[in-house]
Amino acid sequence: MHESIKNIKYITDRNGQRTDVIVPIEVWKTLLEDMEYLKRREEVLRGLAESCREAKLQDECKLPEQCLDDFLDEL
Repeated sequence: MHESIKNIKYITDRNGQRTDVIVPIEVWKTLLEDMEYLKRREEVLRGLAESCREAKLQDECKLPEQCLDDFLDEL
């Protein structure tokens, strides 16, 4: 178990069910950083997947190819 997980505290209701979590601020900041990293990574992977789909369609002559100048203009 990661050391920072040991510092998390839970609030429970009368039945002992967890209802809330108290997270130390440093752990929270790390979680936010990790989420941002994963979000950026997901965006890159989605872009790569879309590029692969487009390349396949171009190979099958189902999508017109794009010249480099047009591609660069989109950036």
